[in-house]
Amino acid sequence: MTAGLLSLGARELTSGIVALQEGRIVYVRSTLSGSEDVVIPLHIGPANGQIIFGHTFLVPAETPMEPAQMAAAKWPFQPAGACVIRHWATALRDFDLGYMGFIQSSPLHAGENSRLLSCIPKTLPFSSGGRDYDFRVIQDLSTPPSEPLIFSVDRGNVADAAKLPDRFIQILSEGKKQVGFVMGYSLLKGLTKPEVRAANTGSPVFIYATGKTYPAAIDRNARPVKEGDTFDCLAYRQYFDPLSHPEATTVYRHNQDGDEMLYAEFHRRAKKAVLPFPKDLWGKKFGVVEKTDSVEIAAVGKIPSGGVPLEVRGVGGSVVLRVPCD
Repeated sequence: MTAGLLSLGARELTSGIVALQEGRIVYVRSTLSGSEDVVIPLHIGPANGQIIFGHTFLVPAETPMEPAQMAAAKWPFQPAGACVIRHWATALRDFDLGYMGFIQSSPLHAGENSRLLSCIPKTLPFSSGGRDYDFRVIQDLSTPPSEPLIFSVDRGNVADAAKLPDRFIQILSEGKKQVGFVMGYSLLKGLTKPEVRAANTGSPVFIYATGKTYPAAIDRNARPVKEGDTFDCLAYRQYFDPLSHPEATTVYRHNQDGDEMLYAEFHRRAKKAVLPFPKDLWGKKFGVVEKTDSVEIAAVGKIPSGGVPLEVRGVGGSVVLRVPCD
């Protein structure tokens, strides 16, 4: 993509990063369409009042543009390839919201012999395009869906309307080699806290026919947005080693505004599992942000030497732990 500036009434995009100025809008040109009128807004939406982050749509060059929203984002990187993304936005006038999805991802791909596996906790089984899907377990998405997969409470494939799916996991497998990728929204910060997101989001995620995943932090359920409304979202994305833990499908850890967070997903029973923490966190206080009823934690208060022991009953479960900053 080529970054540039589209002035009012102008047809050309000027190459190069430029400062946002009054009466002008920063865009990037879409390489997915042959039309020169297809652009992606980065900071400010069009005058029709629709703000749809991350989506292409037609904007005739002669269309008047008015500022609707000012946004900023930080992408700090952490060890092990983790990136915790912070977004802030303020509405400069009233508008109807399409959706804000502050993270998205194309499917992992390594070659013809690779398999793409996906897991989205807090979902329910469903059928679409003649195929049955169950993202609670490891769903094979090596063949992309024939039609977009839309998750929503109304469609019956979200387990709990008060706790929407918040993490989206991919595992790429090629023989004995595996690599994992996860993106998700904070359970503790900003507009993706469960009670806030549930009140403002009707469809928490959809997977397009290309296999690209589009999580929504907030959508049209929040309309209309009023002048002066502010948005604060914390999201994350990172790679992980699916083979690093002998009993868990995923274990990954990163820091959110000083709090150390650990996420784990299990897809089988585990009698004596241990969630690892580095030595500098042994003896630190920890808390349970959320867990399934099938997970029983065998430690309270402080992290024992080596990590937090637990048992997973039945066919699996999940847990999110937090080590608060001092």
